[in-house]
Amino acid sequence: AKEFLIFYRYTTNVALNDNGDQARLIDPGGKVVSMLSYEKARRAESYSLVDNTWQWTIASTPGHENLLIRNIGAFGALDSTVVSTIQAGKQMGDGAIITIAGEVSAPPRSLSARYFYVQDDSAAIQVYCHSCILPELIPGTVIQATGKLSGDTSERRLIIAGTENIYVLNYTEAPKPKKVDIVAIGEITESQYVIIRGKVTNTSGDTFYVSDGTSQARILVRNRSVVNKPTLRKGYEVEVAGIVSQYRGEFRILPFSRGHVKIIHRTGQKQQNRLPNSGSSGLISLALTTLIWNILQLAKRQLTKLPKRC
Repeated sequence: AKEFLIFYRYTTNVALNDNGDQARLIDPGGKVVSMLSYEKARRAESYSLVDNTWQWTIASTPGHENLLIRNIGAFGALDSTVVSTIQAGKQMGDGAIITIAGEVSAPPRSLSARYFYVQDDSAAIQVYCHSCILPELIPGTVIQATGKLSGDTSERRLIIAGTENIYVLNYTEAPKPKKVDIVAIGEITESQYVIIRGKVTNTSGDTFYVSDGTSQARILVRNRSVVNKPTLRKGYEVEVAGIVSQYRGEFRILPFSRGHVKIIHRTGQKQQNRLPNSGSSGLISLALTTLIWNILQLAKRQLTKLPKRC
């Protein structure tokens, strides 16, 4: 009771028409409990029940209380530059109003309630909103977003005024992390969803460092309950996935989902119940050991048979 239940199109395959439709809520007995109809839908708006009245609102708040917002956001009223790629947008000057398109890699609330990450084939960028409740966007959701570019001296981000500056275009499969060498962690992979492999060189709380022998990366686990970070020791070989983030000039990887930190090999772990090598050297070693043991046992029996001297 008094909970929010969300039915997404990609799970139900139920689609409502933009030129008008009807939705019904039916109980298990087949009785219509609630029903509503609407005429032509407004683009990028939600038909929501607010104050016991169905109304169009630009605030889409899945999993939260409905909000009635009709004003256009600060950036929605301005002309923006539609960029062909995220990389082209990131190269524009600080303060530029741009419109980008891409698929969600790290969704809202996986790292922070105020931002999420979007990527395309060229690059990736953080989409940030200071005061709005970001919608539920699963990885693979293709969106269009309009906002102000910021962060010339730190991680580039697209600052949006509200949820009205986000428009869902499509749904695809969740993106997979890009395998990179640790030396590549930096400007060229900023905001991208990557995966690395190496050995733990140091660990302290929710921070640890991984090296592949030539370079080292800092890993920061912000939500241990979600990531399910295992206990790590120096020398462990691990595989780590996450978003490349920059903070005060330092790049680090932020895991954001279960299984993003995996132990490949525990250095120094005792190997039990292991048989000798099946090769010839292993068989010879086993035979010699058995022969020596038999000789010692035979000598012991012979000594016990000798007559005692008075």
